Amino acid sequence: EEEEEEEETGGDDGEAGLNNPNSDGDPILAAADATADDADASAAAARTLEVEPLAAAAAATASTTSAAADEDEAEEEDEGYEDTATPEEKLTIAQYFLLNAPPGQFDLVLKEVRALLPSSLIDEARLQGIARAYNHANYRMVGASSGDDAVLACAEGAVDGRATLYRDAATGRAFEVDHARGTAKPVEGGPAETTADDASPLDALRRALEARVRRYAEAAKADEARVATAVYVTERAAAGGTLVIVVRGERVNLRNFWSGDWVSVWTVRAPPGLVVPGGDDDTNDEPDGPTTTTLTTTTVAGTIKLRAHYFENGNVHLQTDKAHPAATVSSATDRSPDAVADAVVAHLAAAEDALQAGLESMYADMSEETFKAMRRVLPITRTKMNWNLSEHALSRHVSSLA
Repeated sequence: EEEEEEEETGGDDGEAGLNNPNSDGDPILAAADATADDADASAAAARTLEVEPLAAAAAATASTTSAAADEDEAEEEDEGYEDTATPEEKLTIAQYFLLNAPPGQFDLVLKEVRALLPSSLIDEARLQGIARAYNHANYRMVGASSGDDAVLACAEGAVDGRATLYRDAATGRAFEVDHARGTAKPVEGGPAETTADDASPLDALRRALEARVRRYAEAAKADEARVATAVYVTERAAAGGTLVIVVRGERVNLRNFWSGDWVSVWTVRAPPGLVVPGGDDDTNDEPDGPTTTTLTTTTVAGTIKLRAHYFENGNVHLQTDKAHPAATVSSATDRSPDAVADAVVAHLAAAEDALQAGLESMYADMSEETFKAMRRVLPITRTKMNWNLSEHALSRHVSSLA
């Protein structure tokens, strides 16, 4: 019996050794099982390595196919689009953008417009005509190639109605102006070199106004601003005449995304009764002789035009036109050209100061008045919204109990 029990025990151990590779049974069988397990793992890894690249390739192919389909669809849409605008309509749109270019940005707008239109649509002659209209409307300053001097490209300064020839009112020199590029070249011996009789009463008043307007503009201008002034004689009569005063200032800082200009144009009507003057014309420190001019009342009418553009993370424009009806100005005790010029400049300075003060007041009151007009401060119930959620919950609870 003991032998039979030993045989049964040994048989159990042997079976355990065969079934358990980690047991102390036959080492060859354990190694074989381990090898089989490694083979199964390697086969699974191989299948994974084979499947993953195939799946990635299939996904990439599908993405490429989808992108190609999108491109084809976009091309079909582009092919289906028809440009129905005529060349005349395109030119009208381009001209609108150019004529409304912000201060100091005509060249930039022109560059963008040319990128959108065929090169043949805006030729040089048409471009010069558009730029000339823009310059006349804004009294643009164009620089002379010989230095920092600037001449105003405006209708009052045009010589004999010519499109490119303008005179400097102070010196009488003529300049050939390239309107599109904003340059001016002095023309020696041009038709504007011949000026009117300096001893005429109207020219005496013009010189007096020129000197005082220039001093006023230099004193009023901000730092880094370009200022140009001019006084033109636009009408001569047997007695009296008409003068136009132009005061222009400009500041352009495109690096900081803003620009602006200020144009003030005033028409002075000198009445009949002017006599050849002998007053001081402010061109030197020596008096010119006794004053013999007598002036009756003088009327002044003008317009102030202000433009500003701010385009950092936006596109904000300010355009203001303030018209001033004709007003009578004169000196109560002295009717010489100098006294009349002082009264005229004081009048236009007061008008410009009033406009500046009005703009500052508008900006100061904007949050209280302008924004209130744009949106309602309180709801229709005239009660402010209570954002306390606990009170709203309590109110609903009380209402449910009632």
